[in-house]
Amino acid sequence: MKTQPSSPLIAQLLDLPWTILVTISPGGGYFARVVEIPGCMVEGESPTEAVAKLKERQAEWLATALQDGAEIPQPKHIVDLRDDSIKDSDYLVLRIGYEDVESTVLP
Repeated sequence: MKTQPSSPLIAQLLDLPWTILVTISPGGGYFARVVEIPGCMVEGESPTEAVAKLKERQAEWLATALQDGAEIPQPKHIVDLRDDSIKDSDYLVLRIGYEDVESTVLP
């Protein structure tokens, strides 16, 4: 049985406090990823678009993982985001739900 992205379990997993990192892409636009989920990343023209696409991508990733019986990573309480290629001023880390992103931080 295929798990649909709109299933209650997917919605419950999306509500967990995932670490979302949004950075400015070198070529323009924005790059967003869920730190705890390998390969769960997207690009968008604006931070709002990138985060909206990321939520869709994460739902697809979770549905596929559940369908395949793969282990679902859990959100981490503390994430080390140090990366030599990212300057401290290039990102802001917030732990909020998807529904709060636009009203909280995005222009």
